[in-house]
Amino acid sequence: MSFHRSSLTTGMYNAVASTINNRIGPTDVTVSAEQAAFDGNTDVVYFDSNYSNYCGFLWNGSGGAAIGLYECQSLSGSKCQSAWVRFDTSWTDTATDPWRRALSCHESGHSLGLLPPPQRKRA
Repeated sequence: MSFHRSSLTTGMYNAVASTINNRIGPTDVTVSAEQAAFDGNTDVVYFDSNYSNYCGFLWNGSGGAAIGLYECQSLSGSKCQSAWVRFDTSWTDTATDPWRRALSCHESGHSLGLLPPPQRKRA
């Protein structure tokens, strides 16, 4: 897994580093060194910004609930080859370190192919 942290705030930079080193690194996933710039060979690129209405979601800063987003950028068959992970700074800037690490771990899990739980239908 190759990754790039693109202009992250210090809190999210550290949270992503913790996820890569302490959660992904000890698994069977091979983690390569961070890339100085992302290109077509980068597996995951992390971004953060104060999003308002990105990708059709209402983000935390604009009264919505979205605080993180995983986006597959390139497919090979049914497998994602390159992903972008985004974090909303309107939430992360005031979150505690454990919450930032949890968000980073959650969104990074999607980049490894873990899916969210199925949605329940309301009766």
